[in-house]
Amino acid sequence: MSIVDGLPINFSITKAARAAVEIARADWNAKFADKADVFTIGWGELVRHDGAKKELLCVSFYTKKERPEIEKGIEILDGLEIFFYVNRFNHGIFRGKVIDYDTENGFHFL
Repeated sequence: MSIVDGLPINFSITKAARAAVEIARADWNAKFADKADVFTIGWGELVRHDGAKKELLCVSFYTKKERPEIEKGIEILDGLEIFFYVNRFNHGIFRGKVIDYDTENGFHFL
């Protein structure tokens, strides 16, 4: 569960999203010496140059070197290790949602 506020995963993930994670992992590992280890999902705020703000689903990886920092917060969802990076203010955004992936929209809620 998230070590930010101790909040558990409350969403599901499609097979397409799961496959996209592994493609992203392979891409990461081809580019960086510190290999991708734990997939992370969170909620973020994008601020454009003109000051406009947009909230969105954010995904990335913690690396093998970073793993000890998040070890207590790792959860398993459908065989995938995930660090759910949320706080009590945005945890509810994920409740009951399904995370999918397609090339047009990237990772997104269905």
